[in-house]
Amino acid sequence: MGRLGGQLALITNRLFPALSDLRGDVAGGFTAAIITFPQAIGYGLLAFAPLGASFAGDAAALGIYSAVLAGFLASLLGSMAIQITGPKVPLTLLVAVLVTQLALDPRLAVNEEIRITLILGAVSISVMIGGLFQIVLGVSGIGAIAKYVPYPVIGGFMNGIALLLILKQIPLLLGVPGDFSLHGLIAQPELIRLSTLLVGSVTLAAIFLAKRYVKRVPAYVVGLIAGTGTHYLLAIFADVRDPGPLVGTIGFQWPAPVNPADVVTAAVQVGVLELLPALVFTGLVIGLIGALESLFSCVVSDNLTKERHDSNRELIGQGVGNLACALVGALPAAGSVPRSQANFKAGGRTRLSGILGAGFVFLFFLVLGPLVGTVPMAAVAAMLMFVGFDLFDGWTVSLARKLRAQVRQRREVLLDLVVALAVAIITVSVNLIVAVGVGIVAASALFIARMGNTIVRRRYDGCAVRSRKMRSPIQEQYLAGAGNQILVLELQGPIFFGSGDKLIAELEGVSATMRYLILDMRRVTDIDSTGTRVLPQLKSLIEKEGTHFLISNLAEAQPIWQFLDFMGVVGALGRECFFPTTDEALEWAEEGLLAQADVPMGMDTEMALEDSPLTDGMTALEMEYLMQRMTASLYTAGDLIFREGDSDSGMLLVLRGSVTIGQEAGSNGKVKRVFTYGPGSVIGELAMLDQQKRSASAWADGVVAVLGLSADEFKVIKEHRPQLAVKLLSNLARVVSNKLRRASNELAALEDG
Repeated sequence: MGRLGGQLALITNRLFPALSDLRGDVAGGFTAAIITFPQAIGYGLLAFAPLGASFAGDAAALGIYSAVLAGFLASLLGSMAIQITGPKVPLTLLVAVLVTQLALDPRLAVNEEIRITLILGAVSISVMIGGLFQIVLGVSGIGAIAKYVPYPVIGGFMNGIALLLILKQIPLLLGVPGDFSLHGLIAQPELIRLSTLLVGSVTLAAIFLAKRYVKRVPAYVVGLIAGTGTHYLLAIFADVRDPGPLVGTIGFQWPAPVNPADVVTAAVQVGVLELLPALVFTGLVIGLIGALESLFSCVVSDNLTKERHDSNRELIGQGVGNLACALVGALPAAGSVPRSQANFKAGGRTRLSGILGAGFVFLFFLVLGPLVGTVPMAAVAAMLMFVGFDLFDGWTVSLARKLRAQVRQRREVLLDLVVALAVAIITVSVNLIVAVGVGIVAASALFIARMGNTIVRRRYDGCAVRSRKMRSPIQEQYLAGAGNQILVLELQGPIFFGSGDKLIAELEGVSATMRYLILDMRRVTDIDSTGTRVLPQLKSLIEKEGTHFLISNLAEAQPIWQFLDFMGVVGALGRECFFPTTDEALEWAEEGLLAQADVPMGMDTEMALEDSPLTDGMTALEMEYLMQRMTASLYTAGDLIFREGDSDSGMLLVLRGSVTIGQEAGSNGKVKRVFTYGPGSVIGELAMLDQQKRSASAWADGVVAVLGLSADEFKVIKEHRPQLAVKLLSNLARVVSNKLRRASNELAALEDG
């Protein structure tokens, strides 16, 4: 028995890890239930209002069933400890749209029992599809994808819902039929019932004041009590015989499951099976909106609990809760930010608070049902209207204020605002389902348009940025003028059907003097099947003008390369088009320009000491003396000339061949090329000047002939030939200055705007 008790305690602790907070959970669940109970009744009345006053008691019960069933199961199976789940305005209005459409369908103008069976069955089907959709999102592990619906759509949707909710309450506040128009009210103002208007106004005022001054009792409860009191005071003391309609009889009743066979039979009798696609679409929208509402509530609750929720598990819990609601034809449910916050502030800390909250709602229904039936509809309408005021999205208001920003930002803000307003208008004038669809399409099109503007992050030519290969003075001089025949486009983001065509159009206007085009793909994040067609088209386009097409920063191990290879693009372009780095692509293009122009003084040409920049301004005797102090060395391909970190501090003058200077990049020992120097270049001069260790390594690329001047020999020159030392230092300063100037120019060209 002791062992069994220990196992039960372990299971209980896993389900409710903070039973020590039982008092807080009870207080939190009770507070959330006080808020949820009247709202659930109001939402039920709102959703099923087209079914008439005779169905009001059942409608209120269906709202309560949603709070009880979904609230219990979502708390038990979900991931957010303080989440309070129940009917929400967006989901309620989605059901209201569906019920209204079915209620107005002439084919359903038959037996009242069949009519109600069909409508409840339709609601059940849509809610079931929504719940299944949420479960699929959670089980598949892609639950968080629901959070990526563009916010202009969400903001516009919430504003439209808020306005729609407020507009639907106006007839009840004025005491006129729900289909009465504003034009009719202006023509017949005497139809307005001042008693209902007064009850609603008192309710609104009481809720507003209670939110500011009453902390222990929920504001909606205060408002309903004040409105109900006003209703009966009018009847008793003002001799108003009919101050307005009441909610009606709400007797306790156990939820009755929807019988699928009855629904199918009724549907066949009236011939409305073709409505099934509309029910499926409505269900998917319910699932999506419910997921967004619940996950947003979880994010807000995370800030309170300082914990992280599991989106997928939460959606599974919400989906199971909605499946339970579907079985009895109840409203769909989702997590609620205000109710969850009220739960936490009252002391709720574990999922037990949500379970108890559902239990308290059921208890209120059991005990207070008959009493709730005496509440005036005008008070309920005022409560829902206040909920509508709270629903208005602050983000769109702040967005409108940003229209005073700079021109470019103002354009972006205006586009987002147009999407939000369009969704809001369609929500009010058409219906919520169309608004969601149009909003997502519009926001997606806007995103594609923005992404498709241009993927060129930066462009520069071969004059502004050169390869890391230092060449002879003659070659350097030629490339300084001819480098504009090399164009580098640094791309950024995805290459897809929206951006690919813009890239082709952008290059159609490139100058005809361009002979080499290099696409730097380092920052390209993805490429789709349409984008793969762009690269061959681009190559074909520019090669007609005699331009070479090169691609850099795309290695064979990268997913983009593998996709291009799979799609046959690598074979179509030719592997010779691809270079591991932009530096290597630039070097190849420079070699092509030099070969085309037949510029002399290549790496295999040996330079004499007197022709080097190191000896500018020196006399023949000074050069002869300098030659005596220098040591000649010969290296073959791959030989290490000096190593990074070495303490020797001599400088070298390259007479023949090329030397590559490299530094270790990262901890894997990989060496990155800094520069490649050719004949006439001076290397290692910094170590000789500052007497520090080598900052890089040097290798011979082939047969290399150099003259070296050690630090000791330089001291001898300073002591015996100070004028020669001054000239040597002056020439070294010019060499260092040229290197720094070139690096500075490249940095300026590559600097982000």
